[in-house]
Amino acid sequence: MLTTILCPRCVRFINHFSVAVLQIRYISTTNETLPTPLDDDNDINDNINRNISRLPDDVYRHFKGLPPLEIKEQYHTRTKLRALWGKYGRKTDIDPKLCWPTQDEMDEIIDDERVYNMELSEKIKIVKERREAKQKEADQIQAKVEKNLKNMPKMIDDYHKRTIERERAKKAEIKVKNDLAEQARDFYGFSVDPDDERMQFMLLQLEEAQKAEDKKARKAAKKLEAHQQLQKLMGMASTTEDTSEGGTAPTVDPLAPIPEPKDKETDMKLFAKLVSERMVIVISR
Repeated sequence: MLTTILCPRCVRFINHFSVAVLQIRYISTTNETLPTPLDDDNDINDNINRNISRLPDDVYRHFKGLPPLEIKEQYHTRTKLRALWGKYGRKTDIDPKLCWPTQDEMDEIIDDERVYNMELSEKIKIVKERREAKQKEADQIQAKVEKNLKNMPKMIDDYHKRTIERERAKKAEIKVKNDLAEQARDFYGFSVDPDDERMQFMLLQLEEAQKAEDKKARKAAKKLEAHQQLQKLMGMASTTEDTSEGGTAPTVDPLAPIPEPKDKETDMKLFAKLVSERMVIVISR
């Protein structure tokens, strides 16, 4: 016959053999009668409250909601002792008067309130101002959001334009690199890495050649301008001579080319000669 009882070793209800059978077994070996702790309610309660978790005592008591056995030194402050009293109550054996301020603390609090404390109307005013400032900030954020929502199509178009421009610039950069690679291949006769020193040397050579061409073009433009000024002065000098003599002379086209002199004088010499002749005519008049 099986009987359901509470096991004292594991604190669980399990099936054991009948107590009578166990007694008979022990009777066959000894004359002493064994106690029957299974029927004792006190032993059962002790078994239930027994710590079988293998946790430290402080941890186990904290788990059970009990105060620590010994209050450590780090808790020897009014604030922490008040916290222990508020959590565990009278079980801690702490003097409840610690929960109230001392006379010195009360005097200090009264002095602070007398000096720094404001009236109720002032406190209400400060609270209203804070709420108004907070609401104003929220309204500004909401207005900004609504404005951005209205401008969203334009912002999206601008973003697409910037993306297209960025891609176009990237393609142009790739094209420039490819052109430089082709120039380097034509310059050296073989492919050159863009980071190679020979590429930098080629760029310097091309830059110097471009500077020389620009200088030559500026010199040619300057020479052409001087030639035009010379033709203009020659036309003015011939007109002045004809006027002083009172006769008629064929008109000179200022844009007509100037015949080269036999003595191979330069344009600057001719220019100086014409200026001197003009000065003589002006002085004679």
